[in-house]
Formats: sequence, C-alpha cells, structure tokens
Amino acid sequence: MAQVQMIKDLARKLDLQSMAAGAIELKESGISNIDFLQSVLQQELNIRGDRAIMKKQKLSKLPQCSFDITRTSGVTSWQINELLKLQ
Repeated sequence: MAQVQMIKDLARKLDLQSMAAGAIELKESGISNIDFLQSVLQQELNIRGDRAIMKKQKLSKLPQCSFDITRTSGVTSWQINELLKLQ
C-alpha cells in the first residue's frame, strides 16, 4: 500500500492528476512493466482529452441540445451524419 501512495505522490508532482486522484487504478497485474506503463499513460491521455473537450464545449457557451434528424427538410441524413463526424 505504501508503494501505491508513493506512486500517487510522484504522479501528483509530475502533474498526472488522473492517476494521483485515483481515476486510474493502480494494482498488481500479470503484465510487464512496459505494458502497464503504456496502459496507465494511455488512460491519462484519454482522460485529459475528454476533459479538454468538455472544457472547450463549456467555453464555447453553445447550447447543449440534441438534434432531431427526422424533422429536417432539404438535408439528407447522410449529410447530417457527415457533419456529426466533424466533432
């Protein structure tokens, strides 16, 4: 348990906040150190990406509403789906 706390302290110093806060689970597993490190860093990157998107959406001050594709006229559903992919 002391090792996990030491890792969390080091993560906090390195500004890896997701790992430091416990959002990424640190546990013993049967994988190699390199694979484990890659997994942890990928999780950190994913969490940061999700937070960046949420922050940008909030800063844009755009309304967060859903779009009803069935109520459109003059636009095909394919066109709308292509526009949705641009997110």
